[in-house]
Amino acid sequence: MKAGPIGFTRAAGNFDGRDGDAVLAQTDDGAAMKDGLPDDDHLNNANMGTPPDGQPPTMQMYLTGSGPGYDVLQGNWGDDAATVYHEYTHGLSNRLVVDADGVSTLNSQQSAAMGEGWSDWYALDFLNNRGVLKDSPRTDGEVTLDPPGWSDELPARSQAMDRSVGSTSARCPGTKEAGPGGYTYGDYGKIADGRRCTPTARSGGRRSGTCAPHSAAGSPSRW
Repeated sequence: MKAGPIGFTRAAGNFDGRDGDAVLAQTDDGAAMKDGLPDDDHLNNANMGTPPDGQPPTMQMYLTGSGPGYDVLQGNWGDDAATVYHEYTHGLSNRLVVDADGVSTLNSQQSAAMGEGWSDWYALDFLNNRGVLKDSPRTDGEVTLDPPGWSDELPARSQAMDRSVGSTSARCPGTKEAGPGGYTYGDYGKIADGRRCTPTARSGGRRSGTCAPHSAAGSPSRW
């Protein structure tokens, strides 16, 4: 990330321990909030809080588990590479897209949606380039933020990332307002009511787009 075009160097605000702002990773955050178990605010999610340069960011990874009306495999998002890299990319974008005081400007619904999209894309593209994540050019629906075996009753995104715009695949339903296939930036106003969307991007020649439930402004998260 130090190399161009990203240029996430020490001077640009990266997480260099010499400046006292190495990432603080909390891999079991909230694991014993309620009778030795997570409460509803510390389950099936993760987040990355990134203050200005010189102050350590905090990555909080929650446990996973079932809740009222849905079944989810028990685990820990700290063990899931896609989630870890997704949250780390929030740190990257919240240090590079800032105001004159170094405070992140990705705090409105639209800019936060862009932040979610960048985090999804960089995390999954990195894993694909490393050969960890499969992405066949002839198959839609392989690249998802959720790990294998994750319950479809609580997906992180409304669609997989590798969705061609206008695709008629059953794995690529889109929405009634936006039409089938991956979303584009032009679809934002059609599907962004309380939701965060990842417009179509290119990864290894593929195009993708997805959307996720909206989380609180200023708290960029897996959701």
